[in-house]
Amino acid sequence: MYPLTLIAGHLLVDLPEGRVMIDTGCPYSFGEVPRLTVGARVKDIPSALSGFNMAHVRKLVHGPVVALLGMDLLDAQPVLFDVPAGVMRVGALALDDVHGSPWLRLSPRSGAWHPLEFDALVQGRRAAVLLDTGAQVGYAYVAALLADAPAAGRFDDYNPHHGQFSTETCAAR
Repeated sequence: MYPLTLIAGHLLVDLPEGRVMIDTGCPYSFGEVPRLTVGARVKDIPSALSGFNMAHVRKLVHGPVVALLGMDLLDAQPVLFDVPAGVMRVGALALDDVHGSPWLRLSPRSGAWHPLEFDALVQGRRAAVLLDTGAQVGYAYVAALLADAPAAGRFDDYNPHHGQFSTETCAAR
């Protein structure tokens, strides 16, 4: 079990190597430490991903973090994020004694990175959505899904594969 906290809209977990930001939208972990330990898994990690490094991550989190924890480590074993209880459980017993609190479960998928996709209601319409714990906002690939949502202004974001970008946002429910 690892201490888990939500700061500035980001999930952070305290691993043996230090505090890390959890990003289920990122395929690979990276950071300023040579390796990360998650449950029974220890993995060497690079210092950056596509030019995106911890200096970029700290601008998002506004606090000390030593690494970004991606799906390469999260998808390798069962993981449960229990934000209200402030814990991340990892391993075969991660899902034991879960009783009605809001939680997110990750299950291994043959060692390959898979986005966390699930069905949701967006503006009263059924839609497949991806869970990206590293993002501050969600993005819609089908503009018609959000056609009747009120505008909420522009948002500047960064993606390691696409670089810096700015987009219009709306207040969807």
